Order: sequence, then structure tokens, then C-alpha cells
Amino acid sequence: MTKQILLLLCTFALHGTCFAAIDCDVIQNKIKEVASKGGGIVKVAAGDYVCRTPIIIDTDNIQLIGESAGPVTSTGRSKIGELNQVRLKLADNVNSPVLIIGSPNSKVNDIPAKIVRNIKVQNLDIDGNRANQSTEQASECWEGLINKQGCQDAGRASVRNNCITIRGAEDIEVSEVRLSNARSGGIVTEKYCRRLTISRIISTKNFFDGFAGYRTEASVIRDSILDENEGAGASLDLEFNYNRFINVSFSKNKHQGVFARFLHGVDFERSGFIDNGYQGLFLANNGTPGYCANNIRVLGGTIQGSGALQKGLAQGIRINNDDCRGSCVYKTKFSKNNLADISHEKGPIKLADYQCGFVFPEDYSSRTPSSALDSF
Repeated sequence: MTKQILLLLCTFALHGTCFAAIDCDVIQNKIKEVASKGGGIVKVAAGDYVCRTPIIIDTDNIQLIGESAGPVTSTGRSKIGELNQVRLKLADNVNSPVLIIGSPNSKVNDIPAKIVRNIKVQNLDIDGNRANQSTEQASECWEGLINKQGCQDAGRASVRNNCITIRGAEDIEVSEVRLSNARSGGIVTEKYCRRLTISRIISTKNFFDGFAGYRTEASVIRDSILDENEGAGASLDLEFNYNRFINVSFSKNKHQGVFARFLHGVDFERSGFIDNGYQGLFLANNGTPGYCANNIRVLGGTIQGSGALQKGLAQGIRINNDDCRGSCVYKTKFSKNNLADISHEKGPIKLADYQCGFVFPEDYSSRTPSSALDSF
């Protein structure tokens, strides 16, 4: 018989009330209740919660706040989530995400019918329990459906089994959250997101990436740790444009610190790419013109020890080919990278030839939206 832990969950909308909770279904029910009143706070009391289905936030103006042992007093990357007292863990053999912000039912390349706005998630530990999910490739996808292109381009199966999936959403805050052991990624943004603020998170030991971003813009990821993942610390692709990473650690990942392709206008400020298996930062291209990562700036920080976890050739920054243009570094420290600090398919690049000169970090939050997002 499965052991169930009786916990307390409190919701605050028009009035504050408390309810006995057994598992994540009760959290979902209270989200729906608060949403029916136009929004509010769902405050989850301390304890261990088991999720047999995903928690879904698909309406506006919801705050999901876990109980904390006290106010956060640290800044930067110090002691992230150490006061968290709420732990959400995916049940064995359910092959699903844990938390979804946005609509779960739209196709991969469609803009969702409804954009979800004004969501806050804070003070949670989320465990994807990948050791006790199916080991087959299909288990990366919700409901286990897969085709040659990956997860099916329809319905729930287009959602991968991440700790947190954010899709078709604006003005979202995620902070003081620790993510681990997802069958896919720790936190993934997709399907036209804008103005996300992700701060003070740890995302580690996930099967693919700590963070993955697709079709997301004008967003900031800061003061976070994306270390020790099986793939990359961050995988950025498919129009992840005009975004900033500030004081983020991309270290000790088995492949890249950051893999980037088919995007432009991304800044990495005061961040560390340290002891990754292959490249610290890989500006990739799949052979199609226009599909490279362009106009990437590394502003301060450190890139060192690339190639530390895998045998073979590795670079601090690898620029795939001549289609990758407009990127540069400024006041960035390079050391102990296996093959070269910066290289191209034609060979190493002199650091002096890859300097930005004096630059100011850009605030992309007020920029004019790209045409793909105008329909919001």
C-alpha cells in the first residue's frame, strides 16, 4: 500500500482558508478554485507531495507559493532554496511533467489559443524522479508517444517531461525553486513566451538540460545554477531571441555549458562556463543558412576547463561556421580549455579578433515584439 502523508494546504483569494491535502491533485483543485474567483494565491504548506498527474496553471493571475522557513536574506547564487519546505515529486512510472504553466494541448508550432499571464511560482523543490520512469526514449514525452521528429506534434504528447514547462505565457516569475532529475529538462520555455523573470533557481541532474528555451523573448534568467546535467546547462534554439542571462553558472555539464542555435541577440553577463564536457559555449548550425546563433555577447565572467568531463577535443567557445556572425566577448576570462579558447571549423580564433569593445548590457523588455509575437 502506498504511504500517503497528510499535509496542509492553504489558499488565499478573497478569504484565507486551509484544507487537508494528500497529494498534488489537491493543489490542482485549489488552483482551479482560486482561478474561478479571478486569481489569487495558493500557498502550499510544508511537506512532501507526490504528483501522479501534472499540476497545470492555465489561467491568469495565479501565485503558487511554497511555505518557507523564513524570508530570503541571501542574494546572488548563495543558498538558493535552502529555506524551501515544500517538495513535489513525480510518482513512479507516470511519465509526465510535474508543473505546466500555460496550455498543455496545443501543437508544437502553434501559438496557443490563450496566452497565460501574470503567474508567480516560488519556494518549491521539484523532483522529476527520472530513475523510476520508463527508460525508453518515448518516456521523454507526456503519455509516451513519439515519432521520428521526437514528441508527437499534437496534444499532450508534444509536452516533454520536464520539472517545469512554461508555454505561451507572459509576465511570469519563477524564483527560489530547485529542480532535479527530470526525464527531459529542468525548466523549459516554449511556444511564444515573453517577459519571463527566472531568478535564483538550481536545475541539476536532469536527463537533458538544466534550462531549455524556444520561441521566447525579452526575458531574464539570473542568479541561478544550471550545473551537472546530462546534456547542457542551457539549450537555446528556435527563435530564443533578445534574452539575458545574468550571473548564471553553466558548469560541470556532460556536454556543453550552453548549446545555442537558430537565434540572435542573447547576452551572457558575469556568468561562468566551467568544466563542461565539451564546449563552454557552442554556437551551432545544422547546415541550413540562417540557422546559426548570431549576435551573442559574453560580457564578463569565466570560460574555463572545457573538455573536463569527456575525452576528445573541446573549446571554450566553438563557432560552427561562417554562417554564425556578430558574436563577441568583453572582459571575459579564459583558461585551461582543452583545444582552444575560441575556435571555428577552420581553426582557432585569436581572442583579440573576437572582442566586443566597450558595451552596455541591453534591456530587451521594452523592445518592439517580433512579428511572430504580434498576435499576442
